[in-house]
Amino acid sequence: MRCPYCRSRHVIPDITVRWSQLRGRLRPVRGNFCTGCGRPFSEAPNSDLTLLSVRVEEVSSSLYSLQASGDVVIVRHRTGASEILF
Repeated sequence: MRCPYCRSRHVIPDITVRWSQLRGRLRPVRGNFCTGCGRPFSEAPNSDLTLLSVRVEEVSSSLYSLQASGDVVIVRHRTGASEILF
């Protein structure tokens, strides 16, 4: 990963770059920090998509409704095993 400001490779990923107050609570805002120029920045919006998967024995009607709404993807393998991607 490179810094978008100075193009340095000296970047510390996924650290707390600032704190924001939301409804009386302090919440950390995660991002990246360049040690070359000393500037924080957030990840690029064109980062890779990451999916998690869970194997299930049986797919219920509620999971099919989640698939219809686009929240999850149900994959059925040739072996008959079902896997849920989210």
